[in-house]
This record gives sequence, structure tokens and C-alpha cells, in this order.
Amino acid sequence: MSKHTTSRHATPPEPVRYVEGFPEHLPGQRHFVCDRLSATLSPTECGVRHGVALGDTRGRHSACRDCPIGRVHAAGLSATREALQAAIQGPGGPRALCVRCGRQSGRLIGQALCVSCYNREREAKEGRNSKGKVPVTYAPLRLRRVGLEMPDGEIRWALFEAQTWLEPLLRGLAAYPGARLHAGQPGDDAPWHEMNETILHAEYRDAEGRPLAMDVEATGNHYAVRYRPALPDELPAPVVAPVSLYDPGFVADWLHHGEEGQTIGEAWRAVGFGCDTCRQGVMQARRRAGVLEVRCTGCGVAEGSDTPPEGPRAALTP
Repeated sequence: MSKHTTSRHATPPEPVRYVEGFPEHLPGQRHFVCDRLSATLSPTECGVRHGVALGDTRGRHSACRDCPIGRVHAAGLSATREALQAAIQGPGGPRALCVRCGRQSGRLIGQALCVSCYNREREAKEGRNSKGKVPVTYAPLRLRRVGLEMPDGEIRWALFEAQTWLEPLLRGLAAYPGARLHAGQPGDDAPWHEMNETILHAEYRDAEGRPLAMDVEATGNHYAVRYRPALPDELPAPVVAPVSLYDPGFVADWLHHGEEGQTIGEAWRAVGFGCDTCRQGVMQARRRAGVLEVRCTGCGVAEGSDTPPEGPRAALTP
């Protein structure tokens, strides 16, 4: 099998050759020979290793961290020449999802929006669509917050202009490479929900019970947020929902019973939940052969649901 290079100017990489690696024990399952590890792996194993490597701060999995094959397999795709080239050329490569609609796209404008979502936003800003009419169904952008844990353990908060709760998750992970989604709240998590009797709403408080205010600073395509004790007579920071981290089984059941689940088609689409296993990916869902399948874009953990929670679930196979 040919070596794969990560140079942007090198000869296009050779596609991975898949074989039935262990026909006696795992009939029908695809495997390939990994040159970096000198091992035979399944695409799922490769994708999981890549997800682990992204969160490794000690360099123990460095061979998998920047591997385009791992990046492709983590997205649930076959390592074709085109997919590998896309993985080499751009951040996220074939894993690139439109941060707004959650669909996989071969072309992202500004490394964020698919052509359709970009056009809808442009029409809203111009006040007219392609037919010259005022857009009436476009949901305006709002500032939405995401919590992120840096590789050194530091917790940061960021605000992004977004249309959905999925958008700040994907934008945050892209803006802070190596970070993990953080589901906590600012200050001391225990008293954050206490009511302020003066302003009659919940507020964040530190470990000493002092209300927290927030400072906001523009940074690139978002706003960095810092929480601090509020000054006398200063309004406390608004309380917002934390990042939602769940396992694929919960998300599959939630979609199975919710309205959003009825909009899931045969193509993978990301939804607004982070993965509580790796915290470096979001959940994708699709409906295939009547089964609602859910997987993480980061570590590949997956599950499907075609029955209510009390019934059996159909496991997603590679």
C-alpha cells in the first residue's frame, strides 16, 4: 500500500485499499493496512484512534493526530483519493460540516457555511431574496455561548453569532483546536441558579456567593467572555443554557420522540448535542431502513433507535 503524505503540494494521495481482513472471525467487515502503525485496522478503529489522538496532550498518539486517513474515517467516510485530498487541504477536511444546518458539504464558504446557508444569510442582510422579495422565514442570528476546556484544563467561554445551538459547538471547536466542550457553568456550579430577589431572576455566583458579571472582548469571529465578581449596583451576567452533552442512545431516543427527528433523512446531519464521551465532536443522525442512527463526529461512538426507550435498540455497525 502506498505511503500517504500530508503535503499540500505533493502528488495526490493514493486511496486506501480495503479488504476483508479477518474473514473467518469477522466476515464482511472491511479492514486496511495502516502504514503509520504497521497494523491492520477497521475504519471504525482508525476513526476512534484519531479522536483519542485529538484529545491527547502528551503525544502518546501523535501518529494518529494529523493523519488524513484517520480524519476521513472519523467522519464515517471511505478514504478515497478525493476525501483524502480534502482532508489534507482544509481544516476538518471531509468532516467539514456546515455549522448552521449540520449537513456535510464539499464546499464551505468561510470554512463555516454551506452555499445554501450562506445565500440565505446574504439575502437576509440585503433584505431581498433571489426573487426580489423580503425574506420572511429566515431566523435572525443571536449570540449563543459555548463553554470550552483547553488542553491545559483552563475553561473558556465564547459567544458566536448563531442561528441554532449546533452552531456555537462547531464554531467553538474550530476556533480552539484541541479544546473539549464543557457542560458546566461559570463560577461555583452549585449556587449558579439562586434567585436574586432584587432583579427576580437567576444569576451566576462564585464560591463565596458573590454575583458574577461578564466582560466581553471581540476575538476573531467571536467574542471571548470573562466572568468576574460584579461591582456594586452592576447587573449580573445573564444566565444561559450550558452545552448539552449526551450519549448517542439518549440522542437517538430524543429524536425518535421529538419533532426534529421527523426531519432526519438518509444523509447524515449534525444536531445540537455534543458527545459526552470525547467532548470533541457533535452528534450526527440519519434514518436508514427505518432505523434512526446516531453517531459522534469526533470519536465515532454510535447507536441507533427504531423503538421507544423501553424496547431494544439497533446497534450501528461500521
